[in-house]
Amino acid sequence: MPRLFLLLAVFIGFSLNAEQAPDLPPDQPPEKIGPENPTAGDTGKIIDVTIKGVISERINMPSMFGNNESATDLYELFTLFQRVKQDESVKGILLRISPVGAGWAKCQEIREMIKEVRKAGKKVWVWLPLGTNKEYFLASAADEIIMPPAGFLLTMGLRAEVTFMKGLFDKIGVEAEIIHVGDYKAAGEPFTRNEMSPESREAMEQLIDDILNSYVDGVCSDTELKPAQFRKLLDGGPYHADTAKKAGLIQTVAYLDDFLTDLEKKDKMKVVSKSDYMGDAFERPDFSTIGGMMRFMTQISQPPGTSSSPHPKLGIVYAVGPIVSSAAGGMFGGDEVITAEPVARALEKLRDDKTVKAVVLRVDSPGGDVVTSDLIWREVQKTDKVKPVIVSMSDVAASGGYYISMPARAIVAHSASITGSIGVIGGKFNLTKLYELVGAHVDVIERGEGSGLFSAHHKLSEEERARMYALLKQTYDLFLSKVSEGRNKPVADVDKVAQGRVWTGMRARKLGLIDETGGLMHALNLAKKHAGIKQETKLELMVYPRKKTIFDMFGAKFEETRAPSLSSLLPARLAPSIMQTVKIAFELAERQFLIHMPYAIDVK
Repeated sequence: MPRLFLLLAVFIGFSLNAEQAPDLPPDQPPEKIGPENPTAGDTGKIIDVTIKGVISERINMPSMFGNNESATDLYELFTLFQRVKQDESVKGILLRISPVGAGWAKCQEIREMIKEVRKAGKKVWVWLPLGTNKEYFLASAADEIIMPPAGFLLTMGLRAEVTFMKGLFDKIGVEAEIIHVGDYKAAGEPFTRNEMSPESREAMEQLIDDILNSYVDGVCSDTELKPAQFRKLLDGGPYHADTAKKAGLIQTVAYLDDFLTDLEKKDKMKVVSKSDYMGDAFERPDFSTIGGMMRFMTQISQPPGTSSSPHPKLGIVYAVGPIVSSAAGGMFGGDEVITAEPVARALEKLRDDKTVKAVVLRVDSPGGDVVTSDLIWREVQKTDKVKPVIVSMSDVAASGGYYISMPARAIVAHSASITGSIGVIGGKFNLTKLYELVGAHVDVIERGEGSGLFSAHHKLSEEERARMYALLKQTYDLFLSKVSEGRNKPVADVDKVAQGRVWTGMRARKLGLIDETGGLMHALNLAKKHAGIKQETKLELMVYPRKKTIFDMFGAKFEETRAPSLSSLLPARLAPSIMQTVKIAFELAERQFLIHMPYAIDVK
């Protein structure tokens, strides 16, 4: 028994000292990435990979304490594909694609991974029992799409829906008093209108047209379909498996076991699961044996900066979720958020580490709190003065998400990334009529004419609205000046493309709001270039935030990180639009001033 306690004490000591284990570089030789040292003479491997559920930038909780099997870790997928590209024993990948919750930019990121694997001479097959637009967009980058005889392809054009709450608020006695700076700043519209404003509709229609063009161009560049033909097929959906094959949308109708049996016999292939192929890299730790525990201790016990690798390092810092002043879970529980302290701490470590040559800031955020955004902006600016910072935009980097990106040396986004939304909103919810409706009464003692400015039981006067607008206008002007500085554009030119309007990455590049289109790999290569590192040079990646260990439960904030999230109770395809509206309402109630993108733009 004493030996067991000693072992646990050592185990805990190792874990609590472990800030982060160095992640492996995307271009590391395969023998350095996993436990295997594959040879070309082996039976060809087909790696079996599943993509389903919410596609997260990076899942930080250990899988033994949360069911990560219902979600897809994009960074894990990225690492896997980089290894497969260089592994001569792997002949291809089987992707099992189920309904996914992701934006179009994440889908473009995965398509780029698929295409890079195919360029390396590997085959990619997709098993697609049921697919909507996004699943088909992913699948169309592969060599072959297999669908069961009873499968459906629900490709029927694109649609975006916005839910407006004013009618409901009127019935329950809630009045939203929202002020915005920027003609297109529409984050408050769901609370104050029953339909889109003309400016908002104009921006949304252009956004959907851009995404549709990206969808059509992507599918037609990787299939034999022509743009006009594919657009007509979109208008004619949905399709049964046999009809989809006749239309040229898929290649094979078969049951997967029959297809794989034929493949293994004909081409001498062996299907290997992702976890078996990657070994300890992604495997669930085995605590049933002393050996398994010791292996886990070895993996987590190396602090950052202590790697003996001779290769130069690049840092990756993930900024994912709404930007908030505090990470306290509240009703949103385990949902990811961005706060200033963790991002600042990660950037400071990478800034001070002389072995780190450049930093990639991966942003997937609709924005949020003004002050927090500005504090992160400052840390990005300080880091870029020491070493290059390259921003890689995911699905969304708008409002506050764009604000924190501005000081970077260069900004990279996918053509379907949503960015811009340079504007400010503020306001509050007046609950006076609701209290009257339920028979409640609020008695007030006040000193000072402006004491009720942010009270939920006081309607704004014209003077108070003017005072609040002046505060918001100052914030907007500060936003414009920082865009002007970061993008090297006159303030007047910035103002023309600001006004709270959202843009796709494709259009943002033409407007000078970003520099290049591409994904994470493109940003890493650009970081190499700005750091003066040759493209063929092998790298080590330092990734923040580190993955949490089981011993984080002993920390004071463990309950915050493990609290159930409201969005986790909703279907993946519904969660973004519902949660965005709810979060904006609660953020306004708490902070009054936000730089937040309009709605949850989820084009399906």
